[in-house]
Amino acid sequence: MKRRQFVQLLSIVPLIGLQAKAQGAGANDDAFLKGQKQKWEALSPEQKADLKKKWENFKALTPEKKKTLLASFQKYKQLPPERQAELVKNWNRYKNLPEDRKAKIRDNYLRWKNMSPEKREQIKSKLKMYKSLSPQRRDAIRKRYQDRKRK
Repeated sequence: MKRRQFVQLLSIVPLIGLQAKAQGAGANDDAFLKGQKQKWEALSPEQKADLKKKWENFKALTPEKKKTLLASFQKYKQLPPERQAELVKNWNRYKNLPEDRKAKIRDNYLRWKNMSPEKREQIKSKLKMYKSLSPQRRDAIRKRYQDRKRK
């Protein structure tokens, strides 16, 4: 599942709630749906249009992608609030990056996903060892790396 799709799902939750109400959600859901409706009504017309577009994109997904997305959303909702806030903060930071930086991050992510589990473990081990070094030693390694990169 793509992160962008997950964020879209987070933003269409009010619409999902309203649709559930329209399809006859149970009485236990009334308080939740009322809150979602109030959130929806507080949005600007531009925000509503944006959410409607995202909702249409969600509806156009294949059933398998919808299922994966909803499972990820449930997993997200079960995280502690601090972790949720951290994920949202990281996503917002990512959104504000220049396109070339985003492309580099996506490329690195794909390289990581395509690595063998053994290679990933090797890299994790080296990173753990690097983090255990003194700040002075890490600075020396970074400087050496930057010098090599410039050549």
